Amino acid sequence: PSAASVPVTATISSQNADVVSAVAAPGTVGVYLVTVRVPAGVSGNSAVVLKQGTATSNSATIAVQ
Repeated sequence: PSAASVPVTATISSQNADVVSAVAAPGTVGVYLVTVRVPAGVSGNSAVVLKQGTATSNSATIAVQ
């Protein structure tokens, strides 16, 4: 899969999260698989937001233990 041409950034619970990879999803157009590292100290139900260029995703909630 090819990497995103425009960098992807992520926040989890409003904290910057390291983006490990952002690659095109096989067999789709405009869909990326993004792997992020959860920042230390984040726990419970946490909001995830991705940004690429001027586009910002809707918030998604994940459970962090």
